[in-house]
Amino acid sequence: MKKTSHAYLYSPSDLIRYQNSPFASWMERYDLEFPRVLERDPENRETQLIFDAGNEHEKAYLQILQESGLDLVEINRGKSSIQDTKDAIHNKRGIIFQAAMQREHFRGYADFLMLNPEGEYEIWDTKLSRNMKSYYYVQLCSYAEMLEEITGKFPTGAGIILGNFTKQTVNLDDHFEDYLKIKNEFLHQMENWDSALPPDPLPNADHSDWSNAARKWMIKKDHLCLVASIRVSQIQKLNDAGITTVQQLASTPLASISRLKQETFEALKNQAALQVETQKIRTSKGTNNVPPLFLVKSPTDPQNPKGLSALPPQTSEDIYFDLEGYPFFPGGLEYLWGASYHQGDEIAFKDWWAHDHEDEEHAFCAFIDWVKQKLTINPQMHIYHYAAYEKTALKRIASRLGDRAKELDKLLANGVFVDLYQVVKQGLIVGEETYSIKKIERLYRVARDGDVSTSMGSILAYADWLKSGEPDDWESSEILSSLRSYNRDDCESTWELARWLRDVQSSEGISYQTNPAQKAVSLSA
Repeated sequence: MKKTSHAYLYSPSDLIRYQNSPFASWMERYDLEFPRVLERDPENRETQLIFDAGNEHEKAYLQILQESGLDLVEINRGKSSIQDTKDAIHNKRGIIFQAAMQREHFRGYADFLMLNPEGEYEIWDTKLSRNMKSYYYVQLCSYAEMLEEITGKFPTGAGIILGNFTKQTVNLDDHFEDYLKIKNEFLHQMENWDSALPPDPLPNADHSDWSNAARKWMIKKDHLCLVASIRVSQIQKLNDAGITTVQQLASTPLASISRLKQETFEALKNQAALQVETQKIRTSKGTNNVPPLFLVKSPTDPQNPKGLSALPPQTSEDIYFDLEGYPFFPGGLEYLWGASYHQGDEIAFKDWWAHDHEDEEHAFCAFIDWVKQKLTINPQMHIYHYAAYEKTALKRIASRLGDRAKELDKLLANGVFVDLYQVVKQGLIVGEETYSIKKIERLYRVARDGDVSTSMGSILAYADWLKSGEPDDWESSEILSSLRSYNRDDCESTWELARWLRDVQSSEGISYQTNPAQKAVSLSA
């Protein structure tokens, strides 16, 4: 976003920012109009790492194209970049790198314009991600409009080069209507921008450089965004009923809300009340390291067990599983596989390391084989984890392999994996703003410390190791040793959570209900 002497100039990134957070878009405009009045989030290593990794991916693909001997021209950024791009298009250059284009109020730089056999240019962008994301379509459609301004024809071909260098084609016609809606809403915000009327931050939105500002704004307003898992549509319905703050929701005398399911309303009200009361206790004690208040939900459907009724009893062969991933490796990498398990009366730890995709596949096979051994001993054993990351990663790796993929399918289909996040979400209401494992841990352990204590901390530490020259085994590397300790702590925390949940399950008299669709698993040949 720039302000020239004649008009405002926007980029596809401005549309993406608006798509993610109209609040952040408003803040960006405010900073343009009143420089240095607002405070952006401080620069951090995560942002720089993402930027650098994206550039490396782009350079790597550029090198592949250069070595192929194809006709390629690079557009240097400067006053003549748009004209240079037009000249390259007119001369039918095979590949145009960093193509500079503009249409009306929008200017952008497409990674690659590629001439297809029909003599038309296709738009291709490099993205480090393993999967397509909604904002990619916005960016491509914006470039497509700019390219149309030059060629007089809307391009039919476009796509994304993902982190593993696979090419994902995109039909722009399928996404153009959604793109126009976002673009028109953004332009309406800019044309009607009012320095005194910021839009509300959205729940769980990416506020870009303005996350701290959004957080301060929400706290100051006691905004309903602070209620865990609340949706925008629910906020609107509560607002229509005159409820605009967490405190109002927690203490409302209303028995129901129009167009809001009674069960949903009661759950939101209880959530708000527990957050308010938990914060009161923490304020009075002068520390946030106080267990949150919680309520237990009663099981409702024995044919579809959820929450605490879906928590199996402990067995001697149970596994408590956690992966550490590095998303900036080409195609992504699960570099550390950790598992806590019962060894007599103690909890032991087992780990597998992978510093490339070949090692990753070996770790996957070794893990499945280990699970297979435990199932042979006790077919009722389970693998416990927190949230969907582990299962998603395993399925992604299995998709590259024929070997062990069928075994994983059996494990998944028959409920061997137990997601404790779902047990918590469906079985409890907890007085925290989020249900991340680090927040839920306050129910059963004190807050962590140490050099590596968060998932992002582990990513940054692994990035440090990649540059360090340290050996690739944890016994010889201080960084890898700290990552192993962090992963082991995650696994042991998962075990502690399962144990704590079973205590609640027992005290509430809730029985484990097996899913009728699931069977005991055998992975024997």
